[in-house]
This record gives sequence, structure tokens and C-alpha cells, in this order.
Amino acid sequence: SQMSIAVFLSLGAGSLNGGFDRIECRLEVNGKLVARLQGSLPSNSELQDLYNQWQFYYAAYYENYAHPVRGDGAEIELDPAGVTGFAVTSFGQIRADLELGMQQWLDCSSFGQIGDRVRQAAIADGAEVTISIATEDDRIYRLPWHCWSALADSQQAEITFSLHIYQCQTSHSTRSKPRILAVFGDCTGIDLAADAEFIHHLRADVVTLVEPSVAQLHAELSDDRGWDLLFFAGHGSETNVGAIHLNPTESVTLNDLRPAVTAAIGRGLKLAIFNCCSGLGVAASLAAFDLPTAIVMREAIPNRVAQDFLQAFLRSFESGNSLLIAVADARQRLKEIESDFPCATWLPVVFWNPTVELPTWKSFYPQPAKRLKWTHIAAIALATTAAIWGVRSQGYLEPVELAAYDLEMNFRPIAEPPDNRIVIISIDRDTPVSDRVLFQALQKLQQYQPKAIGLDIYRDLKFGEGHRDLTNLLQQQNAIVSPCLMSGNSKKFPGVPAPSGVQPDRVGFTNFSLDPDGTIRRQVLGMAPVDRGCTTDHALSMRLALKYLGVTADEAEDGNIQIGNRKLAVLPTSIGGYRSTTARDNLRGFQVMLNYRNTPQLATQISVDELLRDTFATKYRQSIAGKAVLIGYVGQNNGDTWHLGKVPQMSGVMVHAQMTSNILSHILDDRALITTWSDLAEFGWILLWGTVGGVIWLRFRGYRFWLAGAGATLLVVVI
Repeated sequence: SQMSIAVFLSLGAGSLNGGFDRIECRLEVNGKLVARLQGSLPSNSELQDLYNQWQFYYAAYYENYAHPVRGDGAEIELDPAGVTGFAVTSFGQIRADLELGMQQWLDCSSFGQIGDRVRQAAIADGAEVTISIATEDDRIYRLPWHCWSALADSQQAEITFSLHIYQCQTSHSTRSKPRILAVFGDCTGIDLAADAEFIHHLRADVVTLVEPSVAQLHAELSDDRGWDLLFFAGHGSETNVGAIHLNPTESVTLNDLRPAVTAAIGRGLKLAIFNCCSGLGVAASLAAFDLPTAIVMREAIPNRVAQDFLQAFLRSFESGNSLLIAVADARQRLKEIESDFPCATWLPVVFWNPTVELPTWKSFYPQPAKRLKWTHIAAIALATTAAIWGVRSQGYLEPVELAAYDLEMNFRPIAEPPDNRIVIISIDRDTPVSDRVLFQALQKLQQYQPKAIGLDIYRDLKFGEGHRDLTNLLQQQNAIVSPCLMSGNSKKFPGVPAPSGVQPDRVGFTNFSLDPDGTIRRQVLGMAPVDRGCTTDHALSMRLALKYLGVTADEAEDGNIQIGNRKLAVLPTSIGGYRSTTARDNLRGFQVMLNYRNTPQLATQISVDELLRDTFATKYRQSIAGKAVLIGYVGQNNGDTWHLGKVPQMSGVMVHAQMTSNILSHILDDRALITTWSDLAEFGWILLWGTVGGVIWLRFRGYRFWLAGAGATLLVVVI
């Protein structure tokens, strides 16, 4: 929100003729006190003389140019010595002299510290600055404080005045629409039609009085329903307490109306606008009644200036701007016509009771928060949930849900260490490795006593020399798991049988379960064999993990996989984001989500060439003993690369290593498997956020709606 800076200047009991010996300054930022200063201002009777001369030339100018003003013409009686006629140049010169005199008075050294702090506050970027001046000397109200050099660089600083003593006036308003009492007084010689037309176009309940009697005005002000804004347009007169002309024969002071005005303030009156001449006396009376805010004109005001100010102010104020911004906008409008109406921007004066906040258009009708009807919320929540569940059950949200799943998986920090139970023997060659090399590698590995060896290289056919030796080794060694590939549903994807003569309990299939986008997110543990050549019902990773653990796996009564005293909770055929027909078909067999390790290096990796070197024994013997070893290709050109998590190209042997680690970590380390809620729980979750969405939709408007929606979305992501 916009920063609010308030400067409260209390001039104390001094006067312009006697000086102000003890001025207190309080600086607040967003309602919090940040500085308290003291200063003083010297006496300056010359400034009063300059103002009197300016006032005379101001009245003479408008009389000379026959501009109709909203006053009775009797305000100015000054005839200073030496003034025998009127000249525009004289008016301009006296104006400049008054501005310069005001600047010099406020820039004196005894007031300099306050001026410096006000200057710092006034140039704060984007801040709305309020200067509130409290004084007992009513001549201070008339001076051109806007000439203060401390405000020269400010774009949004506005001067307000108050009496030296003020107190809070309690008021109540529960209206659903602003109530405005618009009083149009004596209109002799002036046109009030434009004011009336504009007032009636406001989004408010407007009651109009045209040239009323004192009794009529008193009765309306005392209305039990109260008012938010009191507006007067017509002629005004200069008196100590301010007088307004209600009709050609009746005038009234605000003191005469005090009981009715006080009652209106108690019923919610927050703002009075007197668009007539010489309203400072009116403002002083209203301030004495503790009215929150009043806007008056300090001198005689031309009819055109009064109309332009009113329209510019109310247009800005009704649009949602603060009162002071609206006054500044109206002054800017007057500045545009100041060549024809000199000193027009000097005329509007704001009186404000600092014990209350400046009113806004919305404060005129502080409606109580609407009660949310639970029937409406329930209807929105159920409709939203039904729509989402229906679309989701057909698989249309599957790509979005899987993308969100990948995003959350990738958000995980790299905090897991490598799995020290696994060793990978990597073959980085573009051509198939010979049977002789495989035989030598397996034979050498066995010397170092690993718990299990998984071979991710098909050997149903002969490759070079040593095929018989390799086959015999695979048939005889119980710790070695050989691979096979089950065929797909099409002749285009034939299977690959296991090596000849190897028992099914020493074979694992290498099939992966791919999602429609080609990504591996699930791990197949086992499924019924469909080929004569690949007759095992265990995946390679599952078989290797069981060899390492020295146990067997069985199907439990609840359909999950029992391994020793632990269970692997398998996925049902329709879970979480998997709702499409393709996904359900791919969920056959026993599967779990692959909770892959988010680490740069999953396990110790040794090249087959290094394994076969003579120096291997002394360097890596301890790296293999008691481990689960996987042998396979790691090159990118062998056709065995897959998309897993952050890695778009991962070799098959690495994927099998991740899957083996997933099983071992769950069984031995109690590392969690990724699973989903039941359909009932997911339905409840969607219903919950459908309810939150319903509350946001019904409760918030404008930017608050977007903030609440963004906050709820962020909360879902964080959860």
C-alpha cells in the first residue's frame, strides 16, 4: 500500500504579531511516530500587511474583470494608502512579494530543523504527505503555506489546518450507500446548475434543498438517518463564525445551526464542503464542533473556479482516491485555468480533526461484511469438485498432474548421499562387448565376493569367443541375475529370451513402465510372464535386491508384496494422476512409484576396462565385497537410454540401479515409498479446495481476490 507520512505542527499559543516561541513537530510514517522536533518562528507583522495588500488587489482584479463571485461583495473594505486604481502588474507583484515573504519567514534558522525534516518527508518516493497545522491565530489559515520551500519538490503534499484544541467525536454509520445533503442557497448573480447536476450523478442518496429556510435546513440536518457529506453552494460572507445566505432574505451562521450540525456529526457526518466565498469562519465553527473534515474557500471565489474545483474533487474522490489526493487533483485542474483566474489554486482550504482518519468515499458506507451463505459455498464447492473429478477421471488432467509431479520431484534438494550398497560396472562402447570379456569380468567380480550381480546385457545369442564359458557361468552361479525382455502387445516389440539353460529364479526382466510422454516414473516389481523365452515373474531390480537381502518375496493377502517382515505397497490400476486408458493399461503387474535418489552420483562406478586390469585388486577390492553389482552399457549410442526425472538421457543400467536402490532403501533404511491417497481422500481434498475457492469467490473483490487466489495456490504448492 502507499506510504503515508503525516507532519503535525502545533504552533502553540503564539501569534503572527508576537511570534511563535514554542512550535512542536511530530512526524509519523504509516501511523508510527518516527521523530519529535521543536522550533520557533519570529513575529512578522509585515507578512500580515502583505497579505492585506494581496487581498485588496485580489478583490479588485475580479471586480475589474466582472467575474461573478459567490459572495455578497462586502468582504473587502481595505483602501491602502497609495492605491488609486487597479493594475494587473501590481497584482502580480504583490503576489510575488507575499510568496517571497512567506518563504523567508518559514526558512528562518529557528525553524530550519523542522523544515529539513518536512523536506525529507515531502520528497519520499510515492508517499502521500499530510502537513497538519494547529494554531490559535486564525490569520495563519490565510497565509500561502504552499509556498514553503520545504514542499517545493513534493508531488503529493497537502496542507490541512485545525484548531489548537480538538477532540474525537464519536460517530456511527451503517449505511449501504452514501447520504449527501446538498444545499443550494441564494443564487443571485451566479449559476449553481452545474453543481446540482454533478452532485446528482454521484453514486449516492442525494437530498437537495434549494434556497431553504433556516427551519428547513435545521430539520434536514437533524434527520435520524444521518448524513455522510454536507454540501453547500451559494453566497457566503466574511464573519468570525462564518455566514451563508440560504435565500435572498435569510442568512445563518454555523453557530446558529450548532445543535443540528452536532447531531449530524454524531450520526456519521464526516465531510462538509462549502463551495462559497470566505469560508474560513465556517471552517473554524465546524472544527469547534469536532467535525472530522471540512473543505472551504479562503477568499471570494469565482463561479467558474467553484464549479471546476467541485467536479474535479468529487470525480477523484468517488473513484477511490484519498481525500488529500482528490484535493490535489482539483488544485491541478484549477492550475490549468489560473491564467484567467489568478490565485485560484490558493483558495481551497482543508480543515481536519487529527483524532480521526481522513474520510474516503468508502468510509461513507462501511457495510458490515456480508455473511457467507454456506449453501452458496457448498454449491460452488460441489460443482467445482464434480467438474474436476469428471474431467480427471477421463485422463484429461493427467499431463498437467504428471508435470506438477515432476516439478515437485525436481524441487527436492540434493541432500541424499550415494547408495554405498550398489556398484556399477560400466561399459562405454558403441559395439557389443564380447562373451569372452563378459566372462572374464564376471569371473573376476566373483573373486571379490559381492552379494549379488545383475547383468543388464542380453546374452541369448553368441557374441565372439567365450560363449560356452559365459553360458556355463550364468547357469551355475546363483548370485548372478541374467536379463530377459518380455514382448510387448505388438509384433513390433518382440521379447528377448534369457541365456540358454539359466533357471527362472536367476533371471529378471528388464522391461520399464513408460508413461505416455516417455518418462519413467514407476517401477515394475513383477508380473506374470507372457513369453516362452522370458519366463521369470521378477524384474531385474527386484531379483537383484532379493539376492542382496537373501530373502524371497511373496504376494500378501492384501495384494501387496511381502519381503521378510516388510511390505511394498503396490499401486492399484487407477491411482493419483494416472487416469487415462493408456496409463491404466501400463499399470499391469506389481508396480511402485520410483522414488529415485536425487544425487549427482548414485553409486560407485567402475569401468569394465579398469576391472580387468591387473592393478584392480589392490584398488577396488573393498568396493565390491558384500555389494550388489550391476553391469551394463552407459554410452549414449547403444539405444538403451531413458528419461528419468531431471536427466533426459539415462542409461538403462543406471535406471536399474535406481530401482534396486529404491527397494533396498525402503526395506533396510525405512526410506518412504511414494504413494497416493485413496480415491475418497483425493475427492475430499479436491472438495476442500473447492470450498476455499468458493469462499474466495464470494468474499473477495478486486485485487484482494487475486491476492487470496494466489495465496491459496501457493499454499497448495508448499503443502
